[in-house]
Amino acid sequence: MELVPGLDLDAPPFDRLDAASRERLQGAVDLGFFPAGSPLIEAGQGSESAYVVLRGRVEACADGEHAAAVGEFGPGTILGTHAVLHGRARHRYRAREDTVCFLIPAGVFQRLMADNPEFARLMR
Repeated sequence: MELVPGLDLDAPPFDRLDAASRERLQGAVDLGFFPAGSPLIEAGQGSESAYVVLRGRVEACADGEHAAAVGEFGPGTILGTHAVLHGRARHRYRAREDTVCFLIPAGVFQRLMADNPEFARLMR
């Protein structure tokens, strides 16, 4: 199977996946582009994907349109896991600058967690 350019499966936490899970991830991952200012995940909402930042910056804000930033994330960061696993995001995530993310479908991410205890431990 052809590798997805830029998604390093030899780096944590993906290095904790078994071979079948790596194949499943490679076959399901997609790329998403988010222009500066656009939302990725809204606070209190679920998410159809977990996000891995490839390029750009993502800002996390407390709930509310003009809430202060509580964090900023760049390449390699995995976002949206709480929204995928628990059905609601703790924060609002928006692209601080033009951002490209790998999108891991929620069902695939949940299966990766179920099939790989060490991966799941790192994601909690």
